[in-house]
Amino acid sequence: MFASPSRNMFRRSTFARKWRRAREIVGMPEGFRFYDLRYTGHTLPTQSGATLKDTMVWAGQ
Repeated sequence: MFASPSRNMFRRSTFARKWRRAREIVGMPEGFRFYDLRYTGHTLPTQSGATLKDTMVWAGQ
């Protein structure tokens, strides 16, 4: 999702800055954490009729 120009991982402080900016651009609330994307990724398929097994396989569990 985020990569440095040299394709290395960001430092934590750099990632936080990039995440905050991306969150602002798309209009996510200030308290929305990066990890909340995981919860959303489980919730939406389940609400659409996917089984628990389906979402666990999709998530690699």
